[in-house]
Amino acid sequence: MREITRISAIDDTTVSDDNSYQDYYFHLSTQETTSLKTFAQQSHLTLNTLVQAVWSILLSRYTQQDDVIFGITTSGRSIDLPHIDEMDRVIDLLSRIQKEIIDLNQFGYTSLAEIQALARQHYDSVEKTEYPLTIFIGPGTQLSFQFSYNTVHFSNEDIEQITTAFKVILNEIPKNSLKYINQMSLLPQKDQKKILEEWNQTTILYSKVKGIHELIEEQADKTPNNIAIIYAEEQLNYRSLNERSNQFAHYLRELGAGPEVFVAICRERSIELVIILLGILKAGGVYIPLDPNYPEERLQFMLEDTRALILVTHNKLKDQFINYKGQVVLWEEEYNNFQTTKCTVMQATPATWRLLTTVGWQAPKGFKILCGGEALSLNLTEQLWKKGSTLWNLYGPTETTIWSIIMEINSLKSCSIGRPIANTYIYILDKNYNPVPIGMSGEIYIGGAGVARGYLNHPQLTAEKFIANPFASIDKHPRLYKTGDLGRYLPNGNIEYLN
Repeated sequence: MREITRISAIDDTTVSDDNSYQDYYFHLSTQETTSLKTFAQQSHLTLNTLVQAVWSILLSRYTQQDDVIFGITTSGRSIDLPHIDEMDRVIDLLSRIQKEIIDLNQFGYTSLAEIQALARQHYDSVEKTEYPLTIFIGPGTQLSFQFSYNTVHFSNEDIEQITTAFKVILNEIPKNSLKYINQMSLLPQKDQKKILEEWNQTTILYSKVKGIHELIEEQADKTPNNIAIIYAEEQLNYRSLNERSNQFAHYLRELGAGPEVFVAICRERSIELVIILLGILKAGGVYIPLDPNYPEERLQFMLEDTRALILVTHNKLKDQFINYKGQVVLWEEEYNNFQTTKCTVMQATPATWRLLTTVGWQAPKGFKILCGGEALSLNLTEQLWKKGSTLWNLYGPTETTIWSIIMEINSLKSCSIGRPIANTYIYILDKNYNPVPIGMSGEIYIGGAGVARGYLNHPQLTAEKFIANPFASIDKHPRLYKTGDLGRYLPNGNIEYLN
């Protein structure tokens, strides 16, 4: 016997009692009920068929499964839909369910005692079951619904979102029965506007014709003595940063760097690393970051795959690149131009922060902690919260220029990743690129100014992960990046990371 489709994340073996159940009621208007009855009569369907179709579509969307199964008490057995093809029309699904119900009519007169024996469960009355969620439907001029749910499995907000989606589909079927199933929306109009537009109001005007190196040049003219970079116990002002990166840019041009020329960098994090990056941009080149901790074979592959003309590294790493055929620039360590200061902000992965807390690291007063690269647990949040003045949770892949969503953590109740940064747009979609309801999980897609061109020399992978933006009319950007990560919107507009 196939297992009932589940939409609750909690195992059904969780112990609960009668006090764990609550009821949520709603009814359709007389006009909505009449519309459903008229459509059913004209289509030679029953209201039972319509309701089961709505529930099967909703189950399929919530679970991201094509095969769904649920129980109905009128027949004493489950409705088992072998496959919900999202490319079928709604009317086709209705016809299949109607046929299934007709085939089950032979069990229509099975007694309650026999049903209990078959199900191996005892029911005190027909209004009570031991399932986490049961729907009771009352006929009449206003069709009424009772959702009886186990609070161990569902919150009040969960049920409100489920019933809202249920009503949206129920009212849309009579109007759009010829639509394909994958075109059916679960969102009321007000929620769709909120998710797609209001929560994505991140646009900030900026120069789209100037690169970051040009903006730094402008800042160097305005505030030459202001601190531009702080790393560990070192700092560099804007004048020195601009001058030294200019010198390096001229040197790179002599080596052949220019527009669309790839220059690889393999160095540990340092102030020199920023100077090198800016120098490459000023020379018109494209920088390829190589992590010194990568295996030698991986580094060699990246150099060959990108066809980097120049490699910038230093003496202690040069032996890793003995097979590299391009030009090697050894940047020797220089510290004479730097002054000493104290660090006030630090970004690292949760793994690094866990290590620091384990060895007893203490943050200076007013310290800002930035955490990203992995999911931030509540336990680590509590530990870090005690050490810094502010704690920020960051989310974003390399393909969208590292950080795309940010949240200052000011509560230990949750570790949401927050909302999109400026000029970034977030969409949480199902497999058919439909926006999912608030509270429902879906895949995170990222659009906006930070989306990369694609993967170098991998057009097939680029086409798979960088898709045409179905919401380009809203955010004015042609492509979205498909992250592969699951998330969901919380009622306050923040995003919860679920992977």
